[in-house]
Amino acid sequence: MLPRALAQLAADAGTAMADAAGTGRWEPFGRRVAAWFARWAGGDAPPDAGATRAEAWTARVAAALEGLAEDERERAAAELAALLAAGTAESAPGPRHTVAAAGDMRVSARGGGVAAGVVQGDVTLGHPRMPAPPQG
Repeated sequence: MLPRALAQLAADAGTAMADAAGTGRWEPFGRRVAAWFARWAGGDAPPDAGATRAEAWTARVAAALEGLAEDERERAAAELAALLAAGTAESAPGPRHTVAAAGDMRVSARGGGVAAGVVQGDVTLGHPRMPAPPQG
């Protein structure tokens, strides 16, 4: 049985892997996941982009960690935590060009610019052109 901190790490990894599986975020993240499994699980539990259930991923990660000696387990856990931190930052869910903050955020513009946390639609600066006079 894994210590609580490692069990939580396995659960976090399972969730991150399930969230990325089957999406465009899987490609970069999945390569690092595959390398982690190859190094620490001897390739016995290769990642599968079709395995979208967090429980399945959690079980794979936990089994890999449980199969290691204590000193190897610590190194594998540190590497997994770094992999998750990097993967979460670069493959955060949601559309591109969004803003997320864990605290206060200030959005401002100067000199006729536009500032917004989220823009849904077109943004036009300046005055619209006048239509051409009718010709006839």
